[in-house]
Amino acid sequence: MKMITLIALTIWLMLGGFADAAGIMADALYSGPEYWISRTEEAGRVLYDEAGLRVLNDGIRSRSPSITTLAAVPEEQGDVSRLVAESAQGSGKYHPAAWKKAASGIFYDEIRYGAAAERLNLRLLPVPVDPSDHYDSLQGTAVDPCEPLIIRGETQDGAWFFVTMRNYSGWVQKDGVMLLDRKQWMAYAEPKQFLTVSSALYRYGGRQIFQLGSHIPLVKSTDDGYEVHMPVRGDAGWMDSVVVIERDDSLHVGSLPCTRENILRSAFSLLGSVYGWGGLDDSVDCSSLVADVYRSVGVELPRDADQQEKAFPLIRSMSGGMDMRMKQLDMLRVGDALFREGHVMLWLGYGTDGMPYLMHACSSYYLGRVKHYLRRVVVSPADFSTYSGSGNVMALRHAGGI
Repeated sequence: MKMITLIALTIWLMLGGFADAAGIMADALYSGPEYWISRTEEAGRVLYDEAGLRVLNDGIRSRSPSITTLAAVPEEQGDVSRLVAESAQGSGKYHPAAWKKAASGIFYDEIRYGAAAERLNLRLLPVPVDPSDHYDSLQGTAVDPCEPLIIRGETQDGAWFFVTMRNYSGWVQKDGVMLLDRKQWMAYAEPKQFLTVSSALYRYGGRQIFQLGSHIPLVKSTDDGYEVHMPVRGDAGWMDSVVVIERDDSLHVGSLPCTRENILRSAFSLLGSVYGWGGLDDSVDCSSLVADVYRSVGVELPRDADQQEKAFPLIRSMSGGMDMRMKQLDMLRVGDALFREGHVMLWLGYGTDGMPYLMHACSSYYLGRVKHYLRRVVVSPADFSTYSGSGNVMALRHAGGI
């Protein structure tokens, strides 16, 4: 974990030379979790125990139409044409051939069960990722290995499944899905125990890349490590297997305790990571950073920022002039999410220089009205430059907290 943080810090420092002119990157003093933990009152206090998290997540689920309790999905699914259309998010207008392929799919009378066997790209329409496009408009989200899936149908050519995961629906390539019966699937959908990935990435084999907050179903702890359920490719395709993985600082039994200290440590494990639109480039965008950080401490948020903005149990409006907004910032707690149009950030607090700071997966920044791509997870002064020239603080709409 310390080595990962050191690598991330090195990358972060290397980036500073070309972004500090826009006020987008903070001084190196603010680039580690220990600084902010030391300035956070009761950083190690548990905010929610296991029972409290269940209540909290039930409330988030009630405000978040994209979150699905997979084990409660009826086996007979009826007409899914509306879900297919909603999942396309209007992209069919610009990709008519791909939309025709999606709309003419074969949708089952009864759902089927599976799990991601490797890291997958969940697509708005059944079209492969364009590897040259860092902002592929058909990318919905990444799906980590071991994620349980409801399989609702497939394309007529049999190459794609239409699936629902815990917080998204869309299309995944069929050869990356492990098929399961319901009993096998429940070990992934509702495991009695699980490991949580507590660093930016954990790798098991080739494309089995797990991101921060991912869950790996745990059978039991052993002297050698952990016995876990893991998709393993055999002659007949992907199979559910129980394998032993070594103990690792990146793995924690259950969720991390829900403390502000752990929120900070999880967030800073991502510092310096590349910006990954929709999970491309095996990384995070702004909303998946927030979702992954909170999932690492047991809080299940929606995937996309517009729904996250409505999901938090504590929502504060950000409004008025600069003086009023600075007073509103004073009321925030470390790890609160800050929302503006199309972007979400994590509040860190005030530095020794008296300036407010935040962390975010930053795609780009502006010098004047000229756009420059940064594509990194960074710590920024809260009022960095935006296109309008008025600064980020004046663009904020809401803050969300737990």
